[in-house]
Amino acid sequence: MFIGTKEQTADFIKIRGENDHLFTGVKNSATVGWRTILEKMGLQGKVTPLQAKKKWDNLKKRYKDCKYPGSGEGVSGKPNAVTWPWFGLMDEVIGQRPSIRPAVLISSLPEDTPGPSTAVGDQNEREEETDEEGGQPPTTGRKRRGDQRGHAVKAS
Repeated sequence: MFIGTKEQTADFIKIRGENDHLFTGVKNSATVGWRTILEKMGLQGKVTPLQAKKKWDNLKKRYKDCKYPGSGEGVSGKPNAVTWPWFGLMDEVIGQRPSIRPAVLISSLPEDTPGPSTAVGDQNEREEETDEEGGQPPTTGRKRRGDQRGHAVKAS
């Protein structure tokens, strides 16, 4: 492992958190960000940006696994939030991100609001109003007259 000591790993997490602004999602921004972090740690030339990314991805995965363990996990010998040494530091750095802690959505509808759309009920009422013989809705008394080209035009 390229960043093997506890001190290097702690520095790596802290520096990555301090330089989050370098990882914008723009093409090649991550490579530049990882190079900057490796320079600050004095590891340029010893560690590639790809290796640094892999280290970060592994730390994030372990953090998420510890933060949200699967059902029945935690006693199987796997690290958890208490036993994994990097949990606290990772939580400080990425714990409040929307990808880690999604916003809670609360309904703004009053509780006495009717359930599913009332349009279904309205449609049933309209169907009852249709002419039983031809299945056509009743006429409103207005007639259409043809225009010069033979198209029907609604009378005003």
